[in-house]
Amino acid sequence: MNPKINAAYQPNTKSIVVRPGMDAPDIFRLVAHEIVHAMHDGEDYKRGDWSFRASCAAYILCKRFHVSVDAFDFSNVKTVCHDKNAAEMQAELNVIRDAANKISGGMEQKLGTKNRERHAERRNETR
Repeated sequence: MNPKINAAYQPNTKSIVVRPGMDAPDIFRLVAHEIVHAMHDGEDYKRGDWSFRASCAAYILCKRFHVSVDAFDFSNVKTVCHDKNAAEMQAELNVIRDAANKISGGMEQKLGTKNRERHAERRNETR
């Protein structure tokens, strides 16, 4: 992996690689970003076309799960969106929202399952 990259979705192996040694908030932020790339990997997928959307969805997920958003930089928003009309912007926002919701739903389902398992284990231990 490139030494300047801390996490990356690798389409050829359908996996996300993460540089070891990072703290949990950075891992969450970076993996959330890469999951968006992984979700949209297909015949028309181009990483550059999805980078801004992935950053936006990762921001939403960080806010939703109370992870710091200090590392996000959206100073390029004018460049990314300058040629889009209102309908195109709405479509972009819908894609971003849908990606964040799909990832969040999957996370909440897994976390809910884990919590239920933990509660069941605790009940069994107290018996």
